[in-house]
Amino acid sequence: MSDTSPLRDARAIKNFLLNDVSMEVSSHDISVVEKLRGLYAPGTRVFVTFVPGSDYSDTVNVAIAVQKAGFRAVPHLAVRSLTSRTELTDFVSRVGAAGIDHLLLIGGDPPKQEGPF
Repeated sequence: MSDTSPLRDARAIKNFLLNDVSMEVSSHDISVVEKLRGLYAPGTRVFVTFVPGSDYSDTVNVAIAVQKAGFRAVPHLAVRSLTSRTELTDFVSRVGAAGIDHLLLIGGDPPKQEGPF
């Protein structure tokens, strides 16, 4: 006799939908990291935005906190918002030192670059 119960179907749907899930958080609020615990499994990819008009270090700081909390941080690197090669080097160095090995490289929102990129 096969199990065609609604409970079995619900488990199958949950396993399908939550397999290899990712999510995105804002770099404006570092307290979001605590809100992720209990909602997402350790190792879940968490993309961290580079909010227009913000400092790149906001993205770096939240990404590092996400990584330390046991998730896989994927910070956005909005190159048109960087004002110098020094900022780029600092961004990459800091996230690399935290064990973050993926970035989402984007142009970003500014219509004109703020630096050399």
